[in-house]
Amino acid sequence: MTRRQIDRLRDLAELDANLLDCGRPEYRKAGFQLPSVDFLKSAEAKRQEICRRIDAKFLAEYERIRKRYGSRAVVQVVSEFCSGCYVKLPSEMTSRKRSEVMTCPNCGRILYMVK
Repeated sequence: MTRRQIDRLRDLAELDANLLDCGRPEYRKAGFQLPSVDFLKSAEAKRQEICRRIDAKFLAEYERIRKRYGSRAVVQVVSEFCSGCYVKLPSEMTSRKRSEVMTCPNCGRILYMVK
């Protein structure tokens, strides 16, 4: 998987998280208005566009993980820890190329590293 594919998965995860937040009761209690139908249609069109640009194998893996963990299917590696389950990753994983797709050996989430 290229760095571009990882970035697309991150974009998809962020969009899914925002859409999920819009539907929560806490969203309205915090003073936000519910999104318009036009916004939701636009967001769904953007989601489909992103999905078309992701390899089918990785998209299927993302959807499987998203069903299990909600919007936190793609998480950052922070100081050699998975930011999804906070388990320290093996040093061999953190020394790999940053463009290589990795999943956490503990929780299975897709991992990414920032340069």
